[in-house]
Amino acid sequence: MKVAMVARMKPGRGHERLLKALAGLDAPVEVTFLGGGETLEKMEAMAKGLGVEDRCHFIEEKVEDYPSFLRKFHLLVYLSLGSESTARTVLEAMASGLVVLSVAQGGVPCYLSKWNPPIGRGELERELFRYGWSPRSRRVVGILNARGAERFSLDAYVERFMRVVEDAADSSDHIPEAL
Repeated sequence: MKVAMVARMKPGRGHERLLKALAGLDAPVEVTFLGGGETLEKMEAMAKGLGVEDRCHFIEEKVEDYPSFLRKFHLLVYLSLGSESTARTVLEAMASGLVVLSVAQGGVPCYLSKWNPPIGRGELERELFRYGWSPRSRRVVGILNARGAERFSLDAYVERFMRVVEDAADSSDHIPEAL
């Protein structure tokens, strides 16, 4: 299973947690970390110290075609403990058909769904193991995530807005001349 973690390399983003989970995991999982930053060297050293450096890839530079990059993976891990009001990465991963393992932080829970809820403490390892050995579960949740992410598209927003406008016009006995 191919896992992506897209987050600036700085404290509080959960890189250490993912590396520790990977070290204790008896499942075919490799992780690509996208994002440079102040803790990059520390994370590379930690991967080596845990004996998982052969299953980890670190990419510092920006990716030009982000959707194509995401589609190379099965799962996105998003463990940021910051106040992420809009975690666009989570939504883009869902739209790309990925399973998302994320903590319930900031705006993330409003994107996730009943088939892909936020994970709690101690659940990262279990979920990585489960999806690592169940390609069918990954496909099903990925498809459901892609469908669920459609509700956040521009077309969906415009359609909802137009429905509100039309409902307001239909319920009005008289529309002022100025409109």
